[in-house]
Amino acid sequence: MQNEVDAILMESVLLGASSALKELAEELADLRRGWVAHGADPQAVEWLDGVIAKADWWGGRLAAGSGGQGATTE
Repeated sequence: MQNEVDAILMESVLLGASSALKELAEELADLRRGWVAHGADPQAVEWLDGVIAKADWWGGRLAAGSGGQGATTE
């Protein structure tokens, strides 16, 4: 019984973290669009692209670890 509860809790934590990272990646993508629209330094935009990719990748990994669907941003 305890193993089942632990598994349910772990899946819940993984899904919550995945969802939070997906939301973060989406918010950063919105920020990126604003930066580009206002002529931000290309190196800063490139750095932000890397941060977005990491958040998106980890969101997908956590979702996969819980049996859920991967996080993606456009």
